[in-house]
Amino acid sequence: MKTLNENFAAEKDKRASVPVTLAVFHFASGVVYVSDRTLRAGVDGPEFAGLVTSWGALTAPAHGLFSVALPEVTVELANTGPTPFSSYLESGVPEDTEVELFQWFEGLAYADREPLGRFVISSPVSYSDSSVRLALVSAFIKKNRIVGSPITRDEFPYADTDAVGRTKGIVYGSVKQLPCHPVVAGGMTTLVSDVTASQTTGITLSMSPNETPLPASGTLQACKEKLSYTGITGKTLTGVTRGVSGTAAAAHRKGASIFEVRSDFTYLVAGHPVKSIGDVYVGGVRVASGVTKNTNSSGRATLVFAEKYAVEKAVALSVDQGSHEHRTTGASSEVLGTGGSHYPSSGVNWIGVDGSVCDGSRTGPKLHGDSTSWPAGNYIQANFPAWTGGTIRGVKLCIAYEKYLSTGGKTIKFAGNVLPDTSGVTTLRFTNGTSYPGSVQCVADTFHNGHIDVYEIWLEVEADTLTSAATGVALSGNSTADMVVGGLVTCDVDGYADDASGTYTGSPGGLIDNPADVMRHFMQAHMDVPSEQFGPSFVTARNALAQATPGGYRFAGVIDRPVDALDQLESWAAQSRLKLRHDGTEAGLRFLTNDAASADKTIGRPMVGLGSLKVSRTGREEVVNRLAVHYRLDLTKPGGKPSGYLAVADSSAAYPGAGDTASVSLYGPRTVRKPTLMDFVADDAMASDLRDFYISRFKDAGRRITMSLYLDNIELEEGDVVELDCPSSAMDFSGAMFHVEDVSFRPGSLAAARPDELQLRAREV
Repeated sequence: MKTLNENFAAEKDKRASVPVTLAVFHFASGVVYVSDRTLRAGVDGPEFAGLVTSWGALTAPAHGLFSVALPEVTVELANTGPTPFSSYLESGVPEDTEVELFQWFEGLAYADREPLGRFVISSPVSYSDSSVRLALVSAFIKKNRIVGSPITRDEFPYADTDAVGRTKGIVYGSVKQLPCHPVVAGGMTTLVSDVTASQTTGITLSMSPNETPLPASGTLQACKEKLSYTGITGKTLTGVTRGVSGTAAAAHRKGASIFEVRSDFTYLVAGHPVKSIGDVYVGGVRVASGVTKNTNSSGRATLVFAEKYAVEKAVALSVDQGSHEHRTTGASSEVLGTGGSHYPSSGVNWIGVDGSVCDGSRTGPKLHGDSTSWPAGNYIQANFPAWTGGTIRGVKLCIAYEKYLSTGGKTIKFAGNVLPDTSGVTTLRFTNGTSYPGSVQCVADTFHNGHIDVYEIWLEVEADTLTSAATGVALSGNSTADMVVGGLVTCDVDGYADDASGTYTGSPGGLIDNPADVMRHFMQAHMDVPSEQFGPSFVTARNALAQATPGGYRFAGVIDRPVDALDQLESWAAQSRLKLRHDGTEAGLRFLTNDAASADKTIGRPMVGLGSLKVSRTGREEVVNRLAVHYRLDLTKPGGKPSGYLAVADSSAAYPGAGDTASVSLYGPRTVRKPTLMDFVADDAMASDLRDFYISRFKDAGRRITMSLYLDNIELEEGDVVELDCPSSAMDFSGAMFHVEDVSFRPGSLAAARPDELQLRAREV
């Protein structure tokens, strides 16, 4: 609940008088004081002109449980008097003009006025000769902005091309494997052809537009070798000296990366100082030396390598084996067919019958059959020698032939397969699995006119062979399998640290990771919200978060892309059960619980407007009885999808994976429409607690009440718990608690003889 100033609170509880609503407009041309009546606000206060004809309702529209509550109101004024009110609007740009609203009881000192908030004039602004209508929204809206500045060539002239345009990281909490951007990377390109170890001319580079340019002369690194050059003609190096700086010249393959050799290679960890930098990794391999960690280098956190870091990825080998046989898979071997039988037994010459052998030339010797010698049933047969070449893995049966056709039905089959008609030499391959045939026939299946020339028949055999090793093998140690130069650089880092006064955490130099402290620091450091706008509610919320789980709620994450500041605050609120509100004068923060053991306030029947208490049932669409929370984001992978998270909380002691049993039985399994992704949550207990909070709050449909209240409830706000002491013959409220979802305040009007009124909406716990 809000804390009201003592004199104002005492006066409003008397309910013997009606407060006056005051508005103070801070135009560029001067300050204007207006109300719905002409008066002087106390002995020491200014005079207010009675120009207001209507006060709208002061509301904070909710766009979800964790939306930032920003009050807004409309006001109508008479456009009359010696200086029409519209003249102030026309004297400059009316939008963003700040307006203060107060409530004040006549008889009190002006200092005892109670702020309703600080606002700005928003669109639409409309006026006529007789009236002015203005929309006012919380002045906090002026603090909203896009947070996250890019890496630019102006700031980092030697940045890698891939780093330019990336966001300088904003880190909170203890983050693991944070990708770092190369902001002093030197030139980079690739080879367009293979280079030998002795080659000094014709070394040509790609130097494409998306690569970082090289200097006119200098030293380059290719894998472990360094080479110097005196110039670049076109895209070819000139004056090349190989193997400089104590390195060995080596051969390099086309596409190999080439880097400029510098005395420093700098990677940006964060765009701000950090508390500490832990382990550093290149290509996933931890770096033990050769890197300098700067937690604050000109207002930034960086890593500096003395050279482009190269990682040898090695394979540990340990082999000890005596004499043994090796199995070798050979290429396909040809087995040529030899002379076999044929029918009829004369008038034809079979392959190899004349004493020669098939030589694989596909040109002969050949079998010739004319039109009279190929009636149905005639055949020629090839024989194959026994196979002794190892274990057969596959066999293909092949034939080379030429077929001259005339008319009539004609079918020649080879190993059961019909040979296609052709007027030229054709080689057919019939797969025959692993079966090794002893012979094969080419048969005239249908009588026809014409003849066929068969040149050769052969097999293609693929087989495993065994050979014996003369001696055994004994090997141990490491074998270099791959060389990675300039791989992805990541590090473990503790982000923002508190100042020497402990402004945010209460501990000088402490790590800022409690969600309440993170939100306050973000608003001060990145939204320019002044420190005086943060009340004691932030300390209260911090303490509640620290006690919510055994390890407390702690954020661990990075803002690595431009974000809307209000959207970021709402995202954090949803990941920490926090409700943030800002009336333009002061920010308030509340840790939401489902514990309703006691109410913040009891509302009795005399406080409720006559006949205004109404009840509606929440719908099935609001029920959530099962949930999977994805957390511990892998920062080396693209975000936005469950697959980018390393852990999921989908079950707990309170609610198993199937959800709340009673609710599922009643409503069926119901969850949220989109995956629940929590990019700043890395702690197991915190993720599980958040899951249970959501299920506990939304697992059942229940009652929602609305009612009109009098001014003595003005301190109520979103997140409060109220109890009703409103006996009713139709509705039973005994023992019922309600979470306040929305409070709308409508100032009274002297002209309309209407008292101040609050509209309250609350959901049953």
